[in-house]
Amino acid sequence: MARGGALEELLAAADLPPAVSGCLAAAGPELRAALKKDPSLIKKLKRFLDAAGAVLGLPAGTALFFTGFAPGDRTPGRLEAALAELRAALFLRSEGFDGIRAVERAAGKTADLRARRAGTEYFFEVRRVTGGLDGDPVKRLAAKLEKKSAQVRTTLKRHGGSAAGGIIFAAGALHFGAFRRSRALLETARAAHSSQARPGLHVCLLEGGSCAVFPPWGGGA
Repeated sequence: MARGGALEELLAAADLPPAVSGCLAAAGPELRAALKKDPSLIKKLKRFLDAAGAVLGLPAGTALFFTGFAPGDRTPGRLEAALAELRAALFLRSEGFDGIRAVERAAGKTADLRARRAGTEYFFEVRRVTGGLDGDPVKRLAAKLEKKSAQVRTTLKRHGGSAAGGIIFAAGALHFGAFRRSRALLETARAAHSSQARPGLHVCLLEGGSCAVFPPWGGGA
């Protein structure tokens, strides 16, 4: 367990904005246990939030709330979903995207993030996957992929033109470092992409510090 006492005490000593500390104090059991077990993760989390804010062009201490997550929201899993979107933003930057920002909320469901790469506008839906991608990950992802694909396609239809899109699945523990491509995850991404009733969207998988994208950016299946 943590050597510095209760999680709330560790958060108070981490120089986080009060609104952020309050949200983390209400974290779900998985994240809460990780932070209490290893207090150094709180400092890494602060750097993670600062880095995400820099990518998104946001004032310090506000990155956690750019997704629409509200201070004091204790809905189970909502904090972790917001962190997954920030993780996705950092992943996109590592893949050469810029202009990364939230999609303006319209009536009905829309994608979460928009970004540009090599002159093409992309729209992404982010989905947190609890736990890792063990067992039969393609089966686990297939239903989620169909549901989230519909939201991306709705957004693409609204914007028209040559825009592209994808689904980013964030699985496993929250990761604070650089991403590295994984051959094993690539095969899973390829299989998940093939499971779509209407192919065309990119499937991006994040698990810890590993990542994969299929099809390649600007490439075909």
